Amino acid sequence: MIKKELFLYVVGASPDPDNIKNHCKVPFEVNDEIIFFGPCKKSLRVQLRKRFLAACDDLTPDEDIYIAGVNCTNSIRMRKILWAGKVTRIMTFETAWNGLTENKYTKMRSLENSPLHLMPEYDERGFFTGYEHCSTYHKDDWVMDVIRSKKDLAETILERDRITLRNPAEKERVFKRDCCFLCENIFFVDKQGVPITNDMVEILQEAQPRQDIDRYAIFGYDKRGAVKGLRNTQLHMVGKIADRMMDLIRKHIPN
Repeated sequence: MIKKELFLYVVGASPDPDNIKNHCKVPFEVNDEIIFFGPCKKSLRVQLRKRFLAACDDLTPDEDIYIAGVNCTNSIRMRKILWAGKVTRIMTFETAWNGLTENKYTKMRSLENSPLHLMPEYDERGFFTGYEHCSTYHKDDWVMDVIRSKKDLAETILERDRITLRNPAEKERVFKRDCCFLCENIFFVDKQGVPITNDMVEILQEAQPRQDIDRYAIFGYDKRGAVKGLRNTQLHMVGKIADRMMDLIRKHIPN
């Protein structure tokens, strides 16, 4: 049986429950069929790299992995699903740069603040050595999109717009966040997000039995009574409960 899982997370840059395109570039809707997910959600990308890219730079998962993003907390106390996709390809930024070259990716690549923001560099023998930052996206902290700690940084030579591995053979160990992915476009908000419904709340309560869940506080409340929903908030559902939640998301997608 194919394993099914759903990562439900907060799109931290977008408080608007009916808009994502004007707030951030990750995720990026390539077209009606494809969504590109680049340098955001660091913890998720670390997980995917460790699970799938330990021995390769490009992989099609044999599991059903779904990602869905909701808007962050806001003054109107409304929460909706902004996008949902099924992961179809997991890769390094090197693979993405060299492989996503078809015409459908031209718009994304040509943006000044493109989420495909790292260009691979090679030595005279053609061996990968590191990345050059080639976009304004994450211009101040782009290095942290591929490395995880100061210890990892010590294994590199860092310049203003370039990070070079001291030992290129150590890229998997040093570039722990070097992961991006493509998704089948199940839903990407245009004018109206997918509302959090009562039947979704029941599933979210089942997945988080120690939390007080409602249609706005979908991750519960903290000890002070404030709604949880900051940019790092995430819920991982596995198995039938993930399948049921995805069925409801599909059911309630606006026409």
